[in-house]
Amino acid sequence: MKTRFQSILAFLLYAVVSLLKLTYRFKFFGVEARHAAEAYHPKGSLAVALWHEHLFGAILAHAGQPFCPMTSPSLDGDFVTYVMEKWGFKPIRGSTSRRGREARTEMVEALSNGFYTAVTVDGPKGPRRVVRGGVIDVAEHAGTAILPLAVASSRAWVLKSWDQFKLPKPFCKIALRYGEPIFLKDYVDSKVSEKYSLKDLKKLLAERLNETEKNVLKDLEQWTR
Repeated sequence: MKTRFQSILAFLLYAVVSLLKLTYRFKFFGVEARHAAEAYHPKGSLAVALWHEHLFGAILAHAGQPFCPMTSPSLDGDFVTYVMEKWGFKPIRGSTSRRGREARTEMVEALSNGFYTAVTVDGPKGPRRVVRGGVIDVAEHAGTAILPLAVASSRAWVLKSWDQFKLPKPFCKIALRYGEPIFLKDYVDSKVSEKYSLKDLKKLLAERLNETEKNVLKDLEQWTR
């Protein structure tokens, strides 16, 4: 935080969100997919990929786990970083336009030490649901699987932002599903490398994320019956 006023705002944000978190009920689906992704790396590391609009529920549901997510180096990112650190995360600051190369190096190092990472693949500014290649690059260098994640809540506000950000309402149910992991060695092996370019891998990840979202909506429907 750069000023005392900003520090106070960050603490108030943390307090409000923490109170909201106490009202939520979380339920995970597809946990076996996460176990498979963890088994792919000798230290159990993995790279979670999600759409930016699902970020809020994903952060709260994973509080206390050894994640090193990427956060923006902007002022907004300062507030997000403060809250994440309060919940035991170790955020890495960077974006496609600022500290991108340094952040990638830090993320690869964190994964080699047994941490998880998480990347909003269409963030921080979009376009919405267009996959950028950052998580693929990090996962390839770190030797981890990419684990799709989707979030759905029984009641939510949808903000009028570029990503249609989802903010779960108090006392709602939040379902989270891990999708089918992407094991990059199956796609970048020399025998198939011409077939699976970076463009192909981005398309594959988008398909996995959208499929995971369809499934978590079904999960939520069954849970709330």
